[in-house]
Amino acid sequence: HIKILLFEDNSADADLVSEYLELSNLSVDILLVKRLADGVKALSGQAFDLVLLDLSLPDSSGIATLKSVAAAVRDEVIIVLTGADDEELSLEALQAGAQDYLFKDRLSGEVLRRSIRYALERATLLNRVEAHAREVQHSAALLRRIFDANTDAMLILTQEYEIKFLNPAAGELLEAAPDSLVGETFPFEVERDA
Repeated sequence: HIKILLFEDNSADADLVSEYLELSNLSVDILLVKRLADGVKALSGQAFDLVLLDLSLPDSSGIATLKSVAAAVRDEVIIVLTGADDEELSLEALQAGAQDYLFKDRLSGEVLRRSIRYALERATLLNRVEAHAREVQHSAALLRRIFDANTDAMLILTQEYEIKFLNPAAGELLEAAPDSLVGETFPFEVERDA
C-alpha cells in the first residue's frame, strides 16, 4: 500500500492522475493538496511514501516549489508532474532531489505505475548505499582509533613501499610527523614473506 501526497491545484489534472493511479493497479491512498503550504504542513504531520508534485501551484512555482518540498520530506520519494515539455527543467528537477519527472500529457496508468515502482526501488537502494557508507565510515574511524592508540609502530605500505598510513608510534620511531611521511617511500629494507 503506497501513501501518496499529490500537489495539484487543477481539479481536472488531479482527477486524471487519480484515474491513472486506479488504472495502474497499485494499491494507493492519496491525499490531495492544492497549495505548497498545505502540502508542507501535511508532510510535517504524517508520513507518506511518495510525493507527486506539480511545480506550478498558486503559492509557488518552478524549481523553488521542488526545493521547498525536498526540504520538507523525510524519506518520501518525489516525482515531478508537469505540463511543460522542458528537458533543461527536468534535469534541474532531478538534480534538486526528484526521482523522476513526468509530462502530464504523456501520462498513463502504465507510465505512472512504472515510474512509482522504479522511483521507490531507487530510493530504497540509495538508502541502503548511504547506510552502508555510514557503516564503513564508522568502522574506518574505529580502526583508526585502535591503530593510533597502539604503542607499537605500525605502517601500511604499497607494493612499491610507499607509506599509505602510519600510527603516531611509527612517526616517533622515524622521527617525523606521521602526516609528513604519507606518500613517501619507506626508508628501510623490507622482507617479503614468500
